[in-house]
Amino acid sequence: TRNIRDTGKFVVSIPSIEQISEVYKVGSEHGRITGDKFKWAGIKPEISPKLNILVIPGEMAYIECELEEPEVFKKTGVAIGRAVNVYVRSDLWDDQSSSFGKGFVHALHYVDESTFYADGKLIRQ
Repeated sequence: TRNIRDTGKFVVSIPSIEQISEVYKVGSEHGRITGDKFKWAGIKPEISPKLNILVIPGEMAYIECELEEPEVFKKTGVAIGRAVNVYVRSDLWDDQSSSFGKGFVHALHYVDESTFYADGKLIRQ
């Protein structure tokens, strides 16, 4: 939250089911406690090309955003952003149809503190 408030930037990540342990580890602690969350988790991050934000390496896709409504974020915690760059892993994009490839069905979705959803089922960490 503080990073978004201070920089006005954030990334919406779309990891794969294979990345559940990295996502859980990086997401389970606050940066204000651990400092560099990636270093703390033992993960060498990638850097998003447009906004230079650290991301989990090998993600399926991510959207780099700039905060559009800082007052809404300050009052509610809801980040309304404008996408400034979209990255999709090349093996998951079909140029001919301009759409995601079949592997994209393995996207990992956050449900709550230790529950995720992928491949049509709930996964508890």
